[in-house]
Amino acid sequence: MIRLISWNVGRPGAKRIELQVAALCSRKPEVIALQEVTPKAAEVFRQQFKKEGFENVADSFPRCGKKDLRRGRQFGELIASKFKLEQLSSAKSGVRWHEKILSVVLATDCGDVEIHTVHVPNGSNHGRNKIETFEAIYKRLAVTTNCHRILCGDFNTPQEETSDGQIITWGQTKNAAGAFVIGKGCWDGVSSERWDLAERNVLEGLKRYDLSDLFRKLHGYRTRKAKEAFSFYNNHGPEFYRRFDHSFASSSLNGKKCDYLRQGRFRQLSDHAPIEAEFHPERH
Repeated sequence: MIRLISWNVGRPGAKRIELQVAALCSRKPEVIALQEVTPKAAEVFRQQFKKEGFENVADSFPRCGKKDLRRGRQFGELIASKFKLEQLSSAKSGVRWHEKILSVVLATDCGDVEIHTVHVPNGSNHGRNKIETFEAIYKRLAVTTNCHRILCGDFNTPQEETSDGQIITWGQTKNAAGAFVIGKGCWDGVSSERWDLAERNVLEGLKRYDLSDLFRKLHGYRTRKAKEAFSFYNNHGPEFYRRFDHSFASSSLNGKKCDYLRQGRFRQLSDHAPIEAEFHPERH
């Protein structure tokens, strides 16, 4: 069995990191994927995880110079694992902001498992970079492979999901009749059609390459749990909830559980809820 937790930790300080690591380790995961980690925080996380037996830790900063890590680029990814890991080059993804994607291969008893964790920039501040990041993720993962694969992280999308399974992207807007349609304008030089396609290719299109949304696969859209599904809560200003955090996985991993951890201790430590997935993989 492999238990993986993915979490946007929300720009923590040293004391909060200690509490976050304790909360994560109380769930007894084998793999932890974090988003919105700074280079300074990455070192603190690395030390804390090693105290908890996670000897294998990688972050997404090796290809970034100090001058790169500013204006929205100061936040990257980190993976801590009890399995040996090999970090893959971010150049393979084709993304311009290398720190937004971290890819590793885990050596497990059931064969190699690719883990890709991402933090897609928000569209209101980084429109073009958000779409280019989605396009790079799709280009990297829209391939046929026999390898176990997981894609997880904070995607800053979708805008909405309906009970009959429709996904509303941020390239869509409501018309006069109240129906969602692709907008006619553009944002940051990106047309609504391109915006919709980039988000939809990852959210729906990767299923053709055996990377399915595990939460929806297990819970559907009509169950009580599905209706209450959200991972981001706005703590400042008008209250709203979004399901921005996801875990996509190969069918060969036999995902058996996938839930958002919204218990009090997690909610106090970030404005995102962790997503926890449990796998019982086939041997490769």
